[in-house]
Formats: sequence, C-alpha cells, structure tokens
Amino acid sequence: VLRDMFITPMQRDFEPVYRQLLVERNREWMKSLQQYLNTPQTEMVLVGSAHLVGDDGLLRLLRNAGYRITQME
Repeated sequence: VLRDMFITPMQRDFEPVYRQLLVERNREWMKSLQQYLNTPQTEMVLVGSAHLVGDDGLLRLLRNAGYRITQME
C-alpha cells in the first residue's frame, strides 16, 4: 500500500526528487545503520515510512546486505 501511495507516483512524476530524497538518503543511512548493527547496544532509529518500502527502501537494502528482517509483535 505504501509503495502504491508514495513510491510509484514519486518515481513516475518526480524521479529526480525520488532519487535525492529516498535513494541517495537511504544509501547514506545504510552506512550508519550497519555501524549501529555491529555494536552490542540496542539502537532505535526513526525514519519516515516511505524510506522503508520499495526496491530502494531500507528494508530491502538491509536484506541485500545479509541482515534478517523480522516484524516486531
């Protein structure tokens, strides 16, 4: 649903904005997230929901980097 609401229209209608706000930002955040994940501490990271979904979303990037993603209950 989020992908249909945010990602697809942004990719189609505002591709440069999509690339800058989501793709490039997510790639930069991945550097920090991987540092956090390699420490014994538990970290809390807040991002907007559009950063989580889609092919360029943080969840996909984390999976592609070998991390296991599970939904909290």
